[in-house]
Amino acid sequence: MKKLLLSSLIALAASQAFAHGPGGIHAEKSATKAAFDLVHTRVFKDGTHLVFEQVVAGTAGAEKPVSNGGKFATAEVLSYVWPTTLDSAVIGFDGKKGIVALALTAHPDFDDTPLYDENNDGNLANDGDDWHSHWVVLTPDESCGPKGLKVRDIPKGETPKVPKTWPGAPIYIDSPGYDFNLKKNTVTIRVPLKEVGFPTDFNYDGVTAALKVNANLHNPLLCVVNVYDVASGDLSLPATWPEKTK
Repeated sequence: MKKLLLSSLIALAASQAFAHGPGGIHAEKSATKAAFDLVHTRVFKDGTHLVFEQVVAGTAGAEKPVSNGGKFATAEVLSYVWPTTLDSAVIGFDGKKGIVALALTAHPDFDDTPLYDENNDGNLANDGDDWHSHWVVLTPDESCGPKGLKVRDIPKGETPKVPKTWPGAPIYIDSPGYDFNLKKNTVTIRVPLKEVGFPTDFNYDGVTAALKVNANLHNPLLCVVNVYDVASGDLSLPATWPEKTK
């Protein structure tokens, strides 16, 4: 499964030269959009939380999708993503269902965080345009294009194990409502260790990408359609938490 993910994202992203150093993954600036041009990706512990961090060349979160007129079909999603080697069971799904990734996303045409009121206006169903956190499980699907990727679908009639904050969408997505921050050139998401029950170690990488809802609203529902940048350059998930010392 990991090899399939690697080939899929590599096919979507332009190859670049990167320099690796201590403390996550350091990357050179590229020709992609500055708000999604990764220069540093890391995961570190802060008290009772793990902090997932990305630093970009421009202003983090400065660009959001253009509205699709409120239509769910063909709606665009922009995202900052941390693919990991975590098992899907760790985040509340059945095990071994694909590649687990943490993401910060924005999409003006739909709301998939029904438990939270991100803009504090008293309406829980109008916050998609505000940045918010998700866990997703990614799997390859040629329907999304050659060597394409999607958020894993839940076929009609199936009732797999899902997290308590699953938003009810027929895909492997969780809406945990984690604290996050977009400040200048830095994106961070704070993940409580006690809620997730992380294993002792895992590998990770950094990706910035666009996704799109299928026009037919059918399997596949949500495809990765454009990768702006990959921190490692080859999606080899070279970084580890905790960081390994040589």
